[in-house]
Parts: sequence; structure tokens; C-alpha cells
Amino acid sequence: MRAACNSSRLPEHWASMIRRIENGMFQIVGLPIDVNDPTFRYRDKAEDWLAERLPDLAPRMKRGYRPCMSCQSTFLSEGPHNRRCDPCRGVE
Repeated sequence: MRAACNSSRLPEHWASMIRRIENGMFQIVGLPIDVNDPTFRYRDKAEDWLAERLPDLAPRMKRGYRPCMSCQSTFLSEGPHNRRCDPCRGVE
């Protein structure tokens, strides 16, 4: 059995911000409110975009694991404004 490897050049925390959406596109989510979530055809292009902007974005990001205010489960919060997990917010 082979171990899973992360081929991304980004730390796992940042690589997890790249999500596959409809039509096989990739979108970067969880960015600061003043930054639109960009969409890319290829994952490596999304990684390049994010890697280029990490020095500017990192200090502005306050992502982290927090307890949901509704159900108390631990989830990856997008920042101080995000205190409820997706199921409690009704997001899929």
C-alpha cells in the first residue's frame, strides 16, 4: 500500500483552500472578504496564483479550527466571521 503524497507546493492548510467545482474548474475559497474567490481551469494554475500571493495573504488570513457555535463540532473556519460549520449554516 502506497502512502498518499501531497504533490502541491503549498502547505496542506493552504492547498485545502483549492476546491473542485462544477465543470471541472478549481476555485480558491476562504480568502479575505475583499478578495474575490478566483476560478481556474487547472489546479496547478490555482496553486501558482495562491503561492504568488501568500506573502500578502498570510497575515490577513485568520483561518483555523474552531468549535461551531451551534453544534460544538470542530470545523475549519474561514476566519473570525465564520463561527458555524457548513451543515449548521445550511451550506453543502
